[in-house]
Amino acid sequence: MLIVQEAGGTVSDFFGCEDYLEGGSIVAASPAIAKAIVDVTRRHFTRESIAGLATHFIDK
Repeated sequence: MLIVQEAGGTVSDFFGCEDYLEGGSIVAASPAIAKAIVDVTRRHFTRESIAGLATHFIDK
C-alpha cells in the first residue's frame, strides 16, 4: 500500500473509502484506474456481499 501511494497511486476499498484494512476489499491503482474500478464495484457489490465473500473461501 505504501509503495502504491508513494508512486502516486490510490488505495481504497471497493467503495472508495480509506478503511480498506477493515472493509474486506482493496483497490490499489493509479487515480484514474482506481476511480474506474470503484465505479464498477460500487454498482455490483454491497458491504454485506463483500463480507460474505471472505467467509466463502475459508476452509472449515
